Formats: sequence, C-alpha cells, structure tokens
Amino acid sequence: LVKMSSDSDEDNARDLKGEEDWEWGDEEEEHSFMKTRDIVDHDKVHESVEECLAHCKNEYGWDLKELSRDLKFDIYQSIRFVNWTRKTVAKNKESLDKQQLVDLLREPFKGGKKPEFLQDDELLFPYFEEDPLLPVLCQ
Repeated sequence: LVKMSSDSDEDNARDLKGEEDWEWGDEEEEHSFMKTRDIVDHDKVHESVEECLAHCKNEYGWDLKELSRDLKFDIYQSIRFVNWTRKTVAKNKESLDKQQLVDLLREPFKGGKKPEFLQDDELLFPYFEEDPLLPVLCQ
C-alpha cells in the first residue's frame, strides 16, 4: 500500500503548527519596536517603547515598569493608565511645566494604591491611534 498525502493535509498541518507556534505577547513585542510619543512631552517621539520608558525613568525619575510591576497592572489597567496620562498631559500641558506634569501624574499613585481611574472603561479608548505604549505595562 502506498500512502498518498494531499496538499490540503500538508497545508492543514502547517496551519496547525503555525497556531501552536503563536504565543500571547507577540503583539507586545512587536509594539516595543514602534516609534512612541513621550509620556509627558507628546511632541517628542522616541524610536521605541523601551527608549520611551528609559527616557521617562532617566529624565523624569519615574519608572513606569516598576510602577506597573508593583501595582500588578493587567492589560486593561495598562491601557487605562497610558490613556489617562495622555489625556492628563494634553489637558494640562499649557499651564504646567514638565516637572509639574510629572508630579501631577504621580500624585494618584502615592501610597502604592491603584487609583480608581484604572477601572474606568472610558479610558480603554486610545488617546493616540495605535499607541504602542498601551499594552506594554501589563504584568
């Protein structure tokens, strides 16, 4: 007996293997290499998410990865946090300097508690289209 394989069997096997190889988080890794607006100065664009986060830590003294790790942000809280910071900066950038903006953004997190806005579903809508920073802070 000769076993004949059809192209469709091989295609199905490849499709299944591709599904098995896919892992959650691939999109997050993809986002980390996209140009990203600064968290405080929306006119400044960083070459990557990692560069943006490093700048925030070095320039403003605010380690967003540490904050998200300490407060155990899930994906939705990460998105809400980023959108909240974007909206807060846009609303206050004309009246506050960069350090005052950073202080304003840090205020709700003093004491190590999660602010109530991290449950606000209105903040799930992106402030900037395709903002690569959105999914990066979840743990």
